[in-house]
Amino acid sequence: MSLHPAVTYSLLGSAVACAVLGGWALLVGVRRRRVATAFLDRARETEAELVELRAKDLSLRAEPETVYFAVVRFVLPDGEVVEAECVNGSTAAPGVAGDRVAVRYDPEEPHRVSLVSGEDEAEGAGSTAFVVGRGLLALAVALPVAWAVLEIVLKTR
Repeated sequence: MSLHPAVTYSLLGSAVACAVLGGWALLVGVRRRRVATAFLDRARETEAELVELRAKDLSLRAEPETVYFAVVRFVLPDGEVVEAECVNGSTAAPGVAGDRVAVRYDPEEPHRVSLVSGEDEAEGAGSTAFVVGRGLLALAVALPVAWAVLEIVLKTR
């Protein structure tokens, strides 16, 4: 006795799809990490005024988590005043309106701003894509193994 061909094609086709999507997710993670690293390489650090905090509820689990994104105002070397929302958020409010905070900005795109933190900001970039990619690649390996086990079980009956 053997598995029906439709089951075989479904399992093995799903494995191929998982492998392709997993590889794509890993490439997305690598790209995001490179973009973050390039930003840090180009960025200039300055002091900015915290204008406001924008609270956003992100629902990654059953209960939403509030993440605060700072809106800051600072002056470029040429005198232009820039007001922008930081690209990185935090679960703890970085301060209150009127506080002075350290920020990094991209001289080529001054509205691309991030708060300076003590941790490696590029390290977390692409993390979700890496987790998803690894999970899909693991599934891409597990599906053919499951198919082989089913085939062996059915043939030994």
